[in-house]
Amino acid sequence: MEKDKEVTSFRKLMWTYLVLGCLLAFQFLLSCRDDKFSSSPSDTLSFSQDTLRFDTVFTNVGSATGKVMVYNRHDDHLKISSIRLNGGVESPFRINVDGVSNTEFSDVEIFRKDSLFVFVEVTIDPNDENTPFLVRDTISFLTNTVKQQVILEAYGQNAVVLRNSTIDSETTLTPEKPYLIYGTCCVKEGACLKISPGCRLYFHKDAGIDVYGSMEVNGTADQPVLFRGDRLDKFLKDYKYDDLPGLWNGIRFFSDGHLYVRNAIVRNGKTAILAKGTALKYASLEFENVKIMNFDSCGICAKNASLTIVNSLIADCKRHALSQVGGELNVEQTTIANYFVNLASTETRTGASVALANYDYNENYELENVPLSKADFVNCVIYGSYKDEIALRKSDDETVAFNFRFVSSLLKTEERADDANFVQVIYDAPDFVSVKFPHDYHLNGESPARDAVVTDAAVSQNYMYDLDGNNRLQDGKPDLGAYEYQLNTDEEE
Repeated sequence: MEKDKEVTSFRKLMWTYLVLGCLLAFQFLLSCRDDKFSSSPSDTLSFSQDTLRFDTVFTNVGSATGKVMVYNRHDDHLKISSIRLNGGVESPFRINVDGVSNTEFSDVEIFRKDSLFVFVEVTIDPNDENTPFLVRDTISFLTNTVKQQVILEAYGQNAVVLRNSTIDSETTLTPEKPYLIYGTCCVKEGACLKISPGCRLYFHKDAGIDVYGSMEVNGTADQPVLFRGDRLDKFLKDYKYDDLPGLWNGIRFFSDGHLYVRNAIVRNGKTAILAKGTALKYASLEFENVKIMNFDSCGICAKNASLTIVNSLIADCKRHALSQVGGELNVEQTTIANYFVNLASTETRTGASVALANYDYNENYELENVPLSKADFVNCVIYGSYKDEIALRKSDDETVAFNFRFVSSLLKTEERADDANFVQVIYDAPDFVSVKFPHDYHLNGESPARDAVVTDAAVSQNYMYDLDGNNRLQDGKPDLGAYEYQLNTDEEE
C-alpha cells in the first residue's frame, strides 16, 4: 500500500516536470522567435505621415516641436540601417530619434508591432524676402536595402523684431514685413506711433504696447491692421494657439494724448485696451471699424476716458467686453457679443459684457467717486451667455453724475418699462448665425435686430457701410449692430 502511494507520487512529480519542461521549451521557442530580425525587403516601415508640415515660422525663432511616428507593423523585429537628415548640419531642421539628437543614426531597432518617435524642429535663417518662403528637407530611412523618406516643409517669414523698444519721436510702422514684439514697446510722452494700413503686429507672451504719448492705427477696409499673439502653430489637431485668449498683454494707454484706431483686428490677449486718464484730463480714444475678440480679461477697460466706439465688434471676453468708469462714452452701431470660451481650460465668464460705474477703489483700496458724464449706446446689439449683460454700478453719493442711455438697441438685460434711460429697446435674442465656437455674430434672416433702426436712423447714415463694407442704407431699413444682414443665396426672403 505504502509502495503504491510512492509510485503515484513519483508519477505526479514526473508529470509536473514534464509539463514544466514543455512550457520552458515553448518559451524558448518563443524567445528564439522574438529575437528574429527580418531581412526581407518586403518588410518596410510605416509612418504617421509622409510629409511633416510646419505652420509659418518667424526667421531666427525656433518652431514648436513636430513629430513623426515610425511603425513596425510586422511579426519580426526590424533593424533600420540608417536614419538620416539629408541636409545634415546645414539643414534648418533638427531631428531627435527616441531622445537622441543627431543628423544620422545607425542600426536603430524597432521590435515587432512597435514604434519609435522622430521629433523635428526648425529654425529658419532670415533673407531678403518680404513674403513667406518655403524651406524643405527629407529624412531618409534605410531598412533591408529599401529606402524610404519623410518630407519636411516649413514656411519662413522674415520679421522686424522690436525688443523692449522705445518710441521717443514720431515713428511710422510700414507693412512690408510683420513686426515681432518682445517685452514692452513704450511710446514716450510727446511721441506718436503711427501704424500704416496692412501692418501685422505679433506679440510674444507677456508683450504689449504702453502709450504715454499718442498712437494712430490707420488701417483700411482692404488692409486692416492686425494685433495678435506670435504663436502660429496648433495646440491641438483642430485648434490653433490663435484660438486661445491671454497670449499677450494688450495696449495700455496712460496719457492725455490721443489713441485712434481705425480698421483693425485685435485679438487673443489679456486686455485689449486699458486706458487711464485723470479727473482733470481724460484719456482720449476713438475706435471705428474695429474687431476686438477673445480676451482673457476685458476688451476695452477705461477710467476717466473720453471713449468713442462706432461700427465695431467687441466679442468673447472673460470679464467685460466694455468697462467704463467715469468719463464720457459714446457707442454707435456696434455689436457686443459675449460667448467666451477658453478651448484650453474649463474657465468661464466672470462679468457682464458691459459694465458702467461712477465710483472705483484707488491703489489704497479707498472708495473714490468718478463722475460718469455720459454713456450713450445707439443702434447697438448687446447680448451673450450671461443672464444680464449690463452691469450698472452707481455710487451711494447722489451728487456724483451717473448718466447713461440705451437708445434703439437690442439688449440682454432686465426689462425696464417707462425708463427714460432705455428708449426703443428690444429685449429679445438677436439670432446670431452661430454662438458656438467658432462664433459668427452676423444676423440670421429672422433676427429681431433686422430693420430695427427707427429713432436714430441718422446715426446709420453717418456710418453707411457696415463692418463688412455692406451698404446699410441699400434697403432703406438699417439693422442694429455692426453687421447689416445679407441675404444668403440658399435662403428665401
